[in-house]
Amino acid sequence: SYSVTGVQTCALPIYLHRTDRGLESSADRFGYSQTGSLGYRPGKSPKLGSSRHASRFHLPRLESNGELCDIAARVVQLSPGAKAMPKARRFFRLNEVNYPAMWSHFVQPAFRWLHSLRKGLAKYLWAYLFIAPMLILFLGFTLYPLLASGYITLYDWDGIGSPTEFVGLQNYAAIATDPFFWNAFKNTFFYTLIVVPVQLLLALLMATCLNSAWLKAKSVFRFVFFSPIVTSSAIVGIIISLSIVSVGNSFNLLLLRLGLLEKPIDWLGDPRLAMWLIIAVGIWIGLGYPIIYFLAALQSIEPELYDAARLDGANSINLFRYITLPLIRPVGLIVLLITALHSLRVFDIVQVMTKGGPFFATDVVSTYIYRQAFYITPAGENAGKVGYASAAAFFMGFLIMGISLLQLAAVRSAARQRIERRNG
Repeated sequence: SYSVTGVQTCALPIYLHRTDRGLESSADRFGYSQTGSLGYRPGKSPKLGSSRHASRFHLPRLESNGELCDIAARVVQLSPGAKAMPKARRFFRLNEVNYPAMWSHFVQPAFRWLHSLRKGLAKYLWAYLFIAPMLILFLGFTLYPLLASGYITLYDWDGIGSPTEFVGLQNYAAIATDPFFWNAFKNTFFYTLIVVPVQLLLALLMATCLNSAWLKAKSVFRFVFFSPIVTSSAIVGIIISLSIVSVGNSFNLLLLRLGLLEKPIDWLGDPRLAMWLIIAVGIWIGLGYPIIYFLAALQSIEPELYDAARLDGANSINLFRYITLPLIRPVGLIVLLITALHSLRVFDIVQVMTKGGPFFATDVVSTYIYRQAFYITPAGENAGKVGYASAAAFFMGFLIMGISLLQLAAVRSAARQRIERRNG
């Protein structure tokens, strides 16, 4: 490197540029080639040899704290195409700062990333235009409400006007000690633990039957099994509630005449039966999606695998155990994740059938949040606690996120084990 003896110096990179006259240093290019200031002869570049890489020389360190580093702004030449970069160099000072290290490790990569981002946007402009409507909807109806809810959780707000009463984390502390919330939390997980295994088992059995060669009118059965999915859950819950009220009395009379009951049963009014009835409705409503997933997975299995196993003497049980189940396991893990998340967010059938009753026996987290946010007193006054309800939603959201991360970890672990078995 080239330096001025006896003067405190600071290392700066110098770059070679290919011009009509051959290789030219950045110092020559910007006129800094005077003897004594840079330490080499006027009009001559430093002896850098035949290497095309950047070399280094030393400049006197600036003495005043307020003087901008114009020398660095002129000497340091960046990568081609970064037209906006030279303007940013003037904002960096040399005093007490390792300017080259900061520039090469932080600032220069950031500008390069911005430049590549601009080039990528220009290259895939039509693709970004096509996803722009979905991105706008996501930002307006998902991301913004999520951030706004996080802000509202810090206030005691009834949903009218602007939140002004700041309470900090008191809403979260109140939820953690609220027995009604934990009762709803318990009912939610009880509903999920019953619905998900039964739903997956029935869906797998029905998908296996629909994939069988001996079954006739497969399209009809597919329509029947999938029809509850395309119907509103709220409408299904209302119809079933009305059916239980009208048909339930006839069913009670039949059981009374058979001597199986001593008195009629209120199917939705009994705390011991209401949750089980909602679970049955939830299993039937959500059965269509797992069937479609499992049916697609079964149809992707090569028939030659079954034929080869039959030649080896395998029966139907062995075929299902050693061929079908291992091959559809990745799909099964995905279906498990989807159905578990859907069950944890159950709301509509509970709201229209029982509203969380009787005696909070069917109250889930979603109905608890709804009741806290939009509670109206018998006198018609608004007594909602939107901040408290938002905190409850965030609290449940964090729990669901943790469960999702555990399930994703299980999916990745299963995928790694499958790859290891193949390689082994």
